[in-house]
Amino acid sequence: MPLPLPHGPASGSNRSCRHTPTGRRARALTAGGVGLAAVLLVAAPAHGQLDPLPAGPPVPVEAPAPTGPGTESTVIQDHPIATTGWARAISRDVALVPELAAGLHSIAAPGRRVAGQVIEVRQDVTGAAWAYLVYPSGETGWAAAGDLRTAPAPIPASAPLKAALDRYLARIPGRVGVVVRDEFGRPFYSWGTNAPLVLASVTKLFTVGAALDQGPIGSRAGRILKPSSNSLAQQLIEEVGGNNARGTRAAEEHAALFGASVDLADGSGLSPRNRASANEVVDYLVGIRERSWFHRFRRALPLAGRSGTLGSRMLGTKAERRVRAKTGTLFTPSVSTLAGYAWPVRSTGGPNRVLTFAIFLNGYSYTRGRTVQDRVLRMIVARTRGA
Repeated sequence: MPLPLPHGPASGSNRSCRHTPTGRRARALTAGGVGLAAVLLVAAPAHGQLDPLPAGPPVPVEAPAPTGPGTESTVIQDHPIATTGWARAISRDVALVPELAAGLHSIAAPGRRVAGQVIEVRQDVTGAAWAYLVYPSGETGWAAAGDLRTAPAPIPASAPLKAALDRYLARIPGRVGVVVRDEFGRPFYSWGTNAPLVLASVTKLFTVGAALDQGPIGSRAGRILKPSSNSLAQQLIEEVGGNNARGTRAAEEHAALFGASVDLADGSGLSPRNRASANEVVDYLVGIRERSWFHRFRRALPLAGRSGTLGSRMLGTKAERRVRAKTGTLFTPSVSTLAGYAWPVRSTGGPNRVLTFAIFLNGYSYTRGRTVQDRVLRMIVARTRGA
């Protein structure tokens, strides 16, 4: 039995708990460590943009040195699993091993469809190879190299696309949070604040997901998500927990399983106290792709130019039929949110060749907010070549 390599205090949170500030720092380091042109967390210079994240040079990530008796190991240079600098688990059962100390246990890797940055590879005293991974959502740890496969290097938004998006979003007042991840859950493009924003009806993603995790719910996923039914969503969250308070708490705990920290006040999204950052929502949407019910969940989302609350949006554009997402609108305060999945031109349209996104606007005209979201998605879908 190979000896797992202990390391120092875990940088990422346990997936059954909420993110810690340290976990969010690990997420930022992941992007900076490979020199991505569009790092996950950036400052927004736009007029009217509130509480942007601080800018600064990326801090290099180092694998913690193994400590304790029986943990002697050697660094393996040029191990095949580190060829591209990124790797992903071969199954949903792969675990990341943190420090072997009292009260600390291994945690599940984010899954087969999410890649982590390979920081270092070591060989333990038994000859087994272990890779230290840092995932975009903050999880860190050692995984047996035999349980991993190499992932292609990330390709962030092209310089012209990023510049065009930056120029456009810089003109939008209020609080804006935009996060887009690639097919392996890695940074593709981001803009604005990482502070929690009002979710509006994007809240229903967590309501439906929490219910699906408990068992089949028949046609109610589509009946809630496509038309954005407030009454059915509220009824469902109360079924999840027995009442609204316990239901929302269960949905928060469900979101935390996928590394997402959210604060929920109801199941419908009518309360402005439903809040999360764009990053946390994208963490969730990336993570649930591993669930057996994800195909039903994805098809229950409105389709741009075809169904539900997106039926009349993005018509006649490259984004038509290439965006499945949940809309959100509040009148007071003025909120417009959109979160889901987009398939670039020439991509297969399957669940793997997908960009995951959240575009949140708080304190800006909700009608104009929809125009902003549609334009951002049109630009991304039309100017990004699918794998």
